[in-house]
Amino acid sequence: MTPAQCFAARSLLGWSARDLGSRSNTSFNTILRFERGETQNPNPSVALALVRAFEQAGVTFAEPTRETSPSHVAQVREVKLDDGSKIFFSKRGDS
Repeated sequence: MTPAQCFAARSLLGWSARDLGSRSNTSFNTILRFERGETQNPNPSVALALVRAFEQAGVTFAEPTRETSPSHVAQVREVKLDDGSKIFFSKRGDS
């Protein structure tokens, strides 16, 4: 997961960095440093905890496909990153 993906997923859920920290048992400062790009590669156990917290909340990291395009799934969001790349998020359980 990239810092931008972390921030975008957190924003999709409406979570603060403290919320994510609580749900992933990760310190607030660690999350902020990662999202700011001060730590490009977090400890693997931290990265796994962050991904699991997002997945437990129903976030799915997905590549754009016919099944995940906004015209086929109600809750897919396309997020354009500063470097021009795009990531797509879908939140399961919403209709």
